[in-house]
Amino acid sequence: MARETSNCQTCGAELNPGWHICHKCRKEYARQLHDLRINLRKLESKKLRKYKLGEGGGSGDGFAPAGIDLGAGDLEDEIQRRVYDIAATINLWAAWGKLIPAMLGRMAQLCQVASAGESYRTIVHLNQRIEERTERKRVKPFVGRCLNCGHDVTADTDEHGAVCKCGHWLDLDSMRQETREQWERMHTTQTPKGAAEWVTRHTGIKVTRKDVTNWLLRGKLHAERLEGGYYELLVGELVELAQSKTQ
Repeated sequence: MARETSNCQTCGAELNPGWHICHKCRKEYARQLHDLRINLRKLESKKLRKYKLGEGGGSGDGFAPAGIDLGAGDLEDEIQRRVYDIAATINLWAAWGKLIPAMLGRMAQLCQVASAGESYRTIVHLNQRIEERTERKRVKPFVGRCLNCGHDVTADTDEHGAVCKCGHWLDLDSMRQETREQWERMHTTQTPKGAAEWVTRHTGIKVTRKDVTNWLLRGKLHAERLEGGYYELLVGELVELAQSKTQ
């Protein structure tokens, strides 16, 4: 008799009965919960910001500015409610300061409830929302385009799942693989400087004009030389060489 199996609610991997999230996604779920603890401290600092009064000693309307960031406070309240709801799915009740550590200690149970995938995606989305409010704007490597809305998706290399602006769940590992396969079939016409900027923007790996010139001179980067200092380059080869810099 065939062994009964099920599939991971986030990546689709085959599972043993009783589980709803695979081992890889369980590890990422735990990491996201750990990150949420850290991000909540950042959000708390953002909420309790201190304003510096400008010259003139007031805000211009006779009232002092608010002592807290109200938007950050509202987000903090919402996060607490959402985390309490997730903990309740495994009948876990604890004081707020001890709740996330208690959840980390009961990851197996969190991944065995029927709503495990939805809860995991919720934690990922909450981390994204905190980071949007607390982090400085920075360029993250290009991952691919959302199949639901076509929006360009960017993420750090250690991120495995995300929620698009349209609300669609994104399996970042699969998107990276699909993008890489597309790049292997593509060419780009660039100068060495332009090629360096392109691959830095799309991979997050710092590549210089000198790197690209050296790859061309050593025959590592195969390209057809065109007029005006331009080359027709294989995108997949360019990305592969950039990634070799980090190894």
